[in-house]
Amino acid sequence: SSKTVLSNYYSSFVQGLIPLRGGQDMLEPYVAYRKLSDINSILDIGLYYTYDNKIIAGGAYRSGNIISGTLAFKVSKYLTLGYSREILMGNIG
Repeated sequence: SSKTVLSNYYSSFVQGLIPLRGGQDMLEPYVAYRKLSDINSILDIGLYYTYDNKIIAGGAYRSGNIISGTLAFKVSKYLTLGYSREILMGNIG
């Protein structure tokens, strides 16, 4: 007989939108959690700031002592170009 086993994997995500300067700018905090197995999970916490609906800058921390930074520019309503960099802040084990 065959036994079906469901994965313990799941993902959750919460993001806020906080208007600033009369709605011209936006502050976007977020928290994401991913459970990959019984012994492996990832937590992300970040904060992004959008200036004048054109320039986006922000940073995040990921469990495992990883930080990231992002800078982006909204070229049009449908296109955003950006750069993001992750840095491991500890020893590679």
